Amino acid sequence: IGDDTAGKVVRLRAFLFYGPGDKADVFMPVVYGLPSFVECATYEWPGHGLRDNEPFAENLDELAKDAFEAIKPALEEVKEGAEFEGAPFAFIGRSVGCQLLTAVAKAVLTQYGMVPCAVVMADRAPLQFPLLSADGQEALKSDPARVVKAFNFDKSGMVDTRTWSNDLRYASETRDPFFHKFECPMLVLKGKEDASV
Repeated sequence: IGDDTAGKVVRLRAFLFYGPGDKADVFMPVVYGLPSFVECATYEWPGHGLRDNEPFAENLDELAKDAFEAIKPALEEVKEGAEFEGAPFAFIGRSVGCQLLTAVAKAVLTQYGMVPCAVVMADRAPLQFPLLSADGQEALKSDPARVVKAFNFDKSGMVDTRTWSNDLRYASETRDPFFHKFECPMLVLKGKEDASV
């Protein structure tokens, strides 16, 4: 979007929205591995990583409001009439991050009349489908450690049950199939185990 001190010209801003139990520093190799023309920021959720001393967002809508506010300064630079008006931006999401970026994209469209130039969605079914069944959601309330252990069977002793149980709650929220329609190219990536489901 402009020149930085190293003379690098940024042609695209990308915003990365991660999934349950993650934190921004886990994605540093991804961010640093992007082409030099991409400026990428990873949104850090309240209660995670550098923001672990903050309370979790009450629900996905509150998380989306927080995410929107976090990226708003960058959007202000590319909105109509701004210095870099029309400069492209992209959204990248994994799991719950796909739900989150959809809500943020809707807010960006509503407030600024802008859409991302591209969206990448990984490891998330369409938003009308919760991650957990009704029984799974009940179990998450009554015995979160059991659900988190089942979800993270290969590394259950290494995960923070409180964080994961909260994040799985977000993953179980749904939206109407017509909640938001992206007006840009989308790349949808599915997990390697999806074919067996």
